[in-house]
Amino acid sequence: MLGEKSSFLRGPKWMKNKQAEIKGIAEKFGLTFPVDVPVWQLSVGEQQRVEIVKTLYRGAGIIILDEPTSVLTPERPTNCSILFGK
Repeated sequence: MLGEKSSFLRGPKWMKNKQAEIKGIAEKFGLTFPVDVPVWQLSVGEQQRVEIVKTLYRGAGIIILDEPTSVLTPERPTNCSILFGK
């Protein structure tokens, strides 16, 4: 799940809990995406949101971004500016 090794070996209950945790982080910062869809099937904007949420999920204290909002939908950059104030 979001880069963790051997997550598929931990079982469906573990996967559901992780999906709920990731969805909570995404919703908190207005960066939602379908957590049950493989990343390669997501739009480019959704893939960018996955990368930002992945960084938050891993507990990064600082996030350095290089044009992270250029591929997001029009309403997302505003949400991202709120994100960086939190």
